[in-house]
Amino acid sequence: MKAVDPTIKIGAVAVTGEDSFANYTDHPVVNPRTGQTHNGWTPVMLATLKSLGVTPDFLIYHRYPQAPGAENDQGLLLSSGTWATDAADLRQQLNDYLGASTAAGVELDCTENNSVYSNPGKQTTSLVNGLFLADSVCAAMHTEFNSVMWWDMRNGQDTTNNNSSNLYGWRLYGDYGVVDSADPAGPADRYPTFYVAKLMQYFARGGDHLISSTSDYPFLSVCAAKQASGSLALLVINKSATTALNANITIINASPASSGTLYSYGIPQDDAARTGIGSADIASSAVSGLSTNFSYNFPAYSATVIAFGASAPPPPPPPVRQPDNLIKASGDASYLGEGIFNTDGTGQTRSLSIKAGRSATFIVNTQNDGSATDTFTIQGAGSSSPLSVKYYSGTSGGTDITSAVTAGTYTLSNVAAGSSQYIHFVVTAATNAPSGTSRGFLVTAISAADATKRDAVKASVSVR
Repeated sequence: MKAVDPTIKIGAVAVTGEDSFANYTDHPVVNPRTGQTHNGWTPVMLATLKSLGVTPDFLIYHRYPQAPGAENDQGLLLSSGTWATDAADLRQQLNDYLGASTAAGVELDCTENNSVYSNPGKQTTSLVNGLFLADSVCAAMHTEFNSVMWWDMRNGQDTTNNNSSNLYGWRLYGDYGVVDSADPAGPADRYPTFYVAKLMQYFARGGDHLISSTSDYPFLSVCAAKQASGSLALLVINKSATTALNANITIINASPASSGTLYSYGIPQDDAARTGIGSADIASSAVSGLSTNFSYNFPAYSATVIAFGASAPPPPPPPVRQPDNLIKASGDASYLGEGIFNTDGTGQTRSLSIKAGRSATFIVNTQNDGSATDTFTIQGAGSSSPLSVKYYSGTSGGTDITSAVTAGTYTLSNVAAGSSQYIHFVVTAATNAPSGTSRGFLVTAISAADATKRDAVKASVSVR
């Protein structure tokens, strides 16, 4: 490759530990510095490359601190402290087996980082993994690693791995990605790792400089950066699941602005993604009272950026909330009611006549015409002799949900903007129903986020 294009950079996969992945003993190498014999992957690989006159441009390192089935939230959040040890181990092996002068031209790059090395469970899609992402990047930035790449952008859900109730989180599936494959995507389709990665832009970007920072408490991590503008930014991660931590922050050799912007992501945003109520995105607000010595109370399980001197962005407009009920008879090709909003079914009523002893089936398509994920409560008319009604989930078959629908307690949860969920109902005329009997069955969808936003469709059934 380099013969064709000498600017191409080629890396070699390495692991920490001189005896790691020592699958065979027929190719021992001697460490020139210690005189000890090793059969591990990295010593054998580096010694072989040296014997061939080849020097890699960088070492490829994959960092997954946990084994599948052994995930532990606290253990994961405390695991980033070994980044410095890993960097020192790899650098020492480079120096030992390539020689210090040659090794100096080889950089370290982490091309895969996540919580568990295979079979991802619910921890990968939980808030804990989002906090781990920030903490891992923060710790790596204090070492010579030149890059950290999160594995990965989009991967795929798996419900068969570790979904233990001992792990924090409400998504009962794992996914290495930061987003799922939903289109259009709602807030719940973007995992906490997505939002925390988004948060990091307010802490540091290209051209900024990391500056020294320490914390005297293991469950509160801190990183500090001097931004290209000259302003200071702090990234603080509270790794406690239940306790808000009040921290006293001291800044030396700098004169920070007395106000700025606070950006945060944590339990309230994760809960909003679960319920569809509130904002699942990063929260931002103006903060004052900053100085070279100040206190701040960091919420449990949160990642917070304090950007000194930064003006808070204007608050986003509140999301639009609007359910749109559509209706059709089971045999119809299309629905009635697209873009019509009212509470009495005007302009969105489907009429049918049936014989005594017969039934008519209607399908209700509850569409989210708002701008954010929402949950809708469904309320439907009940039976009244001689016409009875049964409600079911989905467009056919499904679970009997009659009691919940007629009580106004049935919900369609986490309906993404532009998406739909369905129910259907069956109206039956009693065998002795008189000809000419008629009745309307009104079905109303109500936004959980704004109960004033609702829409109703109607089925009008008569006996002939």
